[in-house]
Formats: sequence, structure tokens, C-alpha cells
Amino acid sequence: MKNKFIAMFLLFTFATFIFTNASVKAESLYDFLQTTDHENINAKMEYPSMPKQTIIPEQIKLPANTPVIIKSNETVSTRDVVSGSTVKFTVLQDVKSSNGTILIKSGTPVSAQITFAKDRGRIGSSGQITISDFHTTAVDGTYVPLSGTVAQHPDDKTVLSICLGVILCPLFLLMRGEDAQVPAGTTKNSYTASDVYVNI
Repeated sequence: MKNKFIAMFLLFTFATFIFTNASVKAESLYDFLQTTDHENINAKMEYPSMPKQTIIPEQIKLPANTPVIIKSNETVSTRDVVSGSTVKFTVLQDVKSSNGTILIKSGTPVSAQITFAKDRGRIGSSGQITISDFHTTAVDGTYVPLSGTVAQHPDDKTVLSICLGVILCPLFLLMRGEDAQVPAGTTKNSYTASDVYVNI
């Protein structure tokens, strides 16, 4: 008897639950918006983030021994400089790859160093100057070493000074030789000293 009562109670409870939920009318989105305080509605839309595209630059080889024409920016003279001084040149023409891509632009600065400088002396001894250790940069800023040398050594007047001093006057022995100088605008063919890879 007790078990029947419990079974009837459970059946009644289940039937009441089904009837109550069946009578609830589904609320549409329109009804929801009409009956809800809009100020309390927070909504946001998000899109999945897309991975950023990584751009890998193309590399072009600038071979060793590629000609690079350079021009001196200023007059360099043994009267004004000493060994170890830095002097400035400029790339005179674009340096291009085999397919026409510019690897070194015209007007790019070129640095060099005076590796030997000797001032003029007595008895007609002329000055001497040697410029080397050239280097510049490619379009992407890559360091580009250059090979080449600019040297000046005017004709020595030692023999003339001695002859004039012996024959005419000893004061000719005090005659000084000429200064060695590289005039502004002097052009020179230099060459890339090694293979360089330029990012385009």
C-alpha cells in the first residue's frame, strides 16, 4: 500500500512538471527586446584573429669583383692630412644586378682611409699619398667592402735641386718638392672585395 502511494505521488509530480513547462510560451527575440532594459544589454562581436603574414625579403647576390665607380668629394693633399685620416668619396653610378635591380645607388657615400702620407721635403723631395680601405653600403644598408687604391706621387725634383745647387747656388738645395694631392672630382674604378647578399 505504501509503495503504491509513493508511485502515485511520483507520477503526479512528473505529470505536473510536464504540464507546467508545456504551458510556457517560447519568447521570441522581438519580445525579448521589447521587455528587456536595453541599457543592461551588453553585446560584442569578435572575429578570430588571423595570423600575420611574414614577408621574407628576396636576396640578390652582389658578386666579388663587381666594378664600382667612385668619385672624391674633396681635394686631399699631404699638406692637410696624415696617415690614418678618413676621406670621403661617392658612388658615381648605380650598381645593378644581372636582371637590372639596383644594389648600390648612385650618390651613396664611400669612406676610405689614408694608409700612407709623406709630406714634401728639402732638396726637391715630393710628397706621397696613398688612399685605400674603401667601403660603402648597399640599398638595404649591408656593408660592402671595396678593393682599390688611389696613389699620388709627383715627379721628384731631387736631381734637379742638387744640380742647380752645385752649379748655380747652394740655396737650390733648399728647394722643396711638390705636395701630393688627389683633386676633388677624381674618379676611380674600385671593385667589391667579396660576395655580398642584398635584401630586396
